[in-house]
Amino acid sequence: MKLASQQSPKLLFRVRVAASLQFFTMKPVLLTFDGRFSSNHKDKPCFVLDTSTRYDFIFVPIDSSISPFITTNTILEKLKKDKRKVNGVLAFSDIQSIVASLIAEKLGLTGPKPESLYRSLQKEVFNNMLVNVNSHQPETYIINLKNTKELPPVSYPAFLRTIRAAGSRYAYMIKSSEELIKLCKKLKNTKRPDLIYYDHFFNLFESLPRKTEDYYLLQAFIVGKQYTVDGYLYKGKLGIFGYTETIYSDNRQSFVRFDFPAHLSDSKRADIEMMLGKIIESTGYDNGGFNVEFFIRPDGSVIIIEFNARISGQFIPLFDQYYEGTVVDVLCKIALGQTPVLIKKNKPLCASSFPLRVWNDHFIRMVPTKQHLDELKKMPGVLGIDIPIKAGKRLSEYSNDVYSYKYGVVDIAGCDLPEILARFNYLKDNLGVVFD
Repeated sequence: MKLASQQSPKLLFRVRVAASLQFFTMKPVLLTFDGRFSSNHKDKPCFVLDTSTRYDFIFVPIDSSISPFITTNTILEKLKKDKRKVNGVLAFSDIQSIVASLIAEKLGLTGPKPESLYRSLQKEVFNNMLVNVNSHQPETYIINLKNTKELPPVSYPAFLRTIRAAGSRYAYMIKSSEELIKLCKKLKNTKRPDLIYYDHFFNLFESLPRKTEDYYLLQAFIVGKQYTVDGYLYKGKLGIFGYTETIYSDNRQSFVRFDFPAHLSDSKRADIEMMLGKIIESTGYDNGGFNVEFFIRPDGSVIIIEFNARISGQFIPLFDQYYEGTVVDVLCKIALGQTPVLIKKNKPLCASSFPLRVWNDHFIRMVPTKQHLDELKKMPGVLGIDIPIKAGKRLSEYSNDVYSYKYGVVDIAGCDLPEILARFNYLKDNLGVVFD
């Protein structure tokens, strides 16, 4: 057997070339906490399949019953033990974004700073900041459920929501002071173990520890159309994926559809993006995706509802009908410290997301089989169908908002809204969900 020093120059050249090719073809490694990137996840969405051709993903699940600081240290110790190096961290939810920010800071990677997440996620802090950013913000009161002897003089109808929400849960339309008093008594006895995770994080920045479950925001009811703007920041530069319009039920209590792209004038977009700049400056948020929910009143004034330090995950399939590749690639590049590129398609499509709802609790008699869903997904324009409910249960056994029972989500694309609605109505009629 020859020693390396005895090998022929031709063989040495081949070995070195092979080693060089292996080095240059290695994909960047991104740490993520989203189960859709797990090797065990079946029926992976298109954005996972697309980005997996360019990046390697390490999936680590997060247990929200454990402090984000303990989770962060556990993940870092595991990576060190396994000698795994990550080049970036990717998050798609509020829970994930906290751990992603802590890990990125510890490893010196690109990402939002933890304090900027605190200013964004803690809705009382964010609303106090908004007063200096937007002169049209309505008066907002903080309700401490431990002390409701003197309630604020808000006009009714009013809107009550937790300072750390979970989707549209724990959000209430209030019609009178008597109704508010009654609801506060009920909420006072409602335990929110899902908020303990956020309490651990918030208390890092607050002088006195407190329980988030005890505090709610109260505002006068806002009349107008609701929208969401999704975008990203990289080294202080703002990029916009687009605007989505929220369509409510007739009673204005639950979402029934989200339409992308929303139709807003260039001047209104410019006004909103100027306001975004002020919000971003105030929070200090940078190097990540975001979404901002807002209303436009009949008089044209803009009311900001909330800022989220992540893009709207539900809207990713909608955005991807408008741009080349996937917008998730933009997030990957930012996490890697690379300048993102966003290219509009030559023939972009419109798309809508439909939460499937009913207004009363039902026993679930039948749900569609996988084979049936696979056939429906072959229909023109169908981007995805998610029916998480199981036959033999009641809808009330699942997580819902206060006013309705959600049993799935359907995403559909088309040339325009009428085509999308026609496709949706046909699909819904043939979905195969049966209630008693």
